[in-house]
Amino acid sequence: MDVLTKIVSIDDVKDNVVYAYANDTELAKLAAAGYSYTMLPNPIEGANPQMAKSSRDAKAWDVYPTYQQYLDMMNQFETDHPAICEVINFGRRYKAGSCWL
Repeated sequence: MDVLTKIVSIDDVKDNVVYAYANDTELAKLAAAGYSYTMLPNPIEGANPQMAKSSRDAKAWDVYPTYQQYLDMMNQFETDHPAICEVINFGRRYKAGSCWL
């Protein structure tokens, strides 16, 4: 494991199987060190994330909140827990062409 941690980013170890993240350079180093590996599919490929239809849905955390729903939740958290939470606005966002800045 000492050698592996210097080559790749280890995510988990289960039953003597190491799950790790590596770029092309790290994969080459892994192979040069004599390790065999199996590439797993990217978990996001084929994903179809579901957006919340309401703020109530978003609180279940099994769908993604819209930006406004997220803001509403954070503002409500600040209202409910002012001793530990403060929402700070760092500026406005705007859309330039097809890109949010």
